[in-house]
Amino acid sequence: AEELGLIGTNLYSLANVAEPITRKEMALIIIRAYRKFEKDQLTYEDCKHLEKEIKDFDKIPPLYQPYVLIAYGSGIISGYSDGRFGPDDTATRAQAAAFIIRYLDPRERADVGLKKDKTREPMELRYDDPYRPMAQEGDIFIKPDGTEVILKVGPAGVLGELQGVATEIGRIDRGGTPLQHGDLGTEEEVLGQPYLVDEKTGEGHYLSEWDKIRQYYLRKALQEIGHPEDGTYYGPWFYYYRGKWIWAGP
Repeated sequence: AEELGLIGTNLYSLANVAEPITRKEMALIIIRAYRKFEKDQLTYEDCKHLEKEIKDFDKIPPLYQPYVLIAYGSGIISGYSDGRFGPDDTATRAQAAAFIIRYLDPRERADVGLKKDKTREPMELRYDDPYRPMAQEGDIFIKPDGTEVILKVGPAGVLGELQGVATEIGRIDRGGTPLQHGDLGTEEEVLGQPYLVDEKTGEGHYLSEWDKIRQYYLRKALQEIGHPEDGTYYGPWFYYYRGKWIWAGP
């Protein structure tokens, strides 16, 4: 936790590591992790108006206030039924378990009527930034060789199709580790699907996306060329051999 920056250097020692943790301390640690790994984050500005809903907000030290507000606004750490947050209260085992489950699974979070709009403006994504968000159309992806690629949805309906980019490689997703070729996706829309990079083009997609590409270009090859001579290629991933089109992609 210290190496990840979730707790301050030398904050805990053998002398105090076994001491009970307070609710405000739990908020600080969890929201530091949230800021590193959450895809669609709430900010302090998003949650600042919630100060008036927490009756004992003025008793929370300034250092902890932003963390408490984001924890409260995101539904990870709820207040008490009487409107207090109880910053100095010791977090029970049951509370700590609930906080961790809510952090890991957004579906379990309390609803305080504050939802983050999942849409965002296009942005620059660097291949060597592990904390970059999942790519979307319009983003500028900077490849290892410095090439800048404006991401587009291709004819098969796949982002980055025919653009020679692997936008997920090296990105830390909800699994908590940088994603590599063959790793399974943990984001909801690609959960459990391997991320595969084509050696020839350097292009990477999840399995369902590769399936879309394969089906689309097979249909186009049959429509536009039909049954040509052996060795005929159509696009980067199909070639004709012994009376049929062969997929040469991942």
